[in-house]
Amino acid sequence: MTRRLQVDVKQKSFNGRAIIHDVTFDVAAGEIVAVLGASGCGKSTLLRAIAGLDRDYIGSVSIHGAHDNTIGVVYQEPRLMPWLTVAQNITFGLLSNNKNTNIDGLLHEVMLESAREYLPKQLSGGMAQRVAIARALVREPDVLLMDEPFSSLDVLTRRSLHALTREVTAKHQTATVIVTHDVEEAVNLASRVLVLTKRDNHGATIQHDIRPSQSTTSRHEMIDAIIESLEQSQPQHAI
Repeated sequence: MTRRLQVDVKQKSFNGRAIIHDVTFDVAAGEIVAVLGASGCGKSTLLRAIAGLDRDYIGSVSIHGAHDNTIGVVYQEPRLMPWLTVAQNITFGLLSNNKNTNIDGLLHEVMLESAREYLPKQLSGGMAQRVAIARALVREPDVLLMDEPFSSLDVLTRRSLHALTREVTAKHQTATVIVTHDVEEAVNLASRVLVLTKRDNHGATIQHDIRPSQSTTSRHEMIDAIIESLEQSQPQHAI
């Protein structure tokens, strides 16, 4: 598999306190990696570093891409412009010379062809998040970052969007990194799960690097083991 994203964050501190320590991993094209950890362990801090929103750390983040090293981001909330239609929200922010993007193809991918002219107030939570995913894909990103994007949705909608995430990751050959605190989601969605834990004053590091089994029984055992590990390493301070 083609390596698309390489993360090597040696040290990230805030006000003299270590947040992340020696977090190194690669993500291949078409692969989904879940970053899992208790609240406050530095997951979102790591995601900001990968996105280039925070460069104040020791280490490096490299993208080996085919599309100008573009990054797409899906947040916990869809953050749609309420006065724009679904189609307009997806293409919002594109440069004028990129407006020939295949919006029809994206709408088909996220199953929103019939909602093209809807305003955000007319959408369900799951539909709005599908718009956010299409908006993240519109610039053909090499890396897709997802920050707890399904946490506010019901179980059936989450499962539907898990399937969609797998489909678009495979089709667009993105390196997808999803941050979550939901152990079951991480194990069922990702092809690889990185469990961050924070120990002493050294910052969060990768305690487990897991490739989930296809066996349902093994998955349940893995979920229980990860939960136990997280309970034992619950951080005292949130970031």
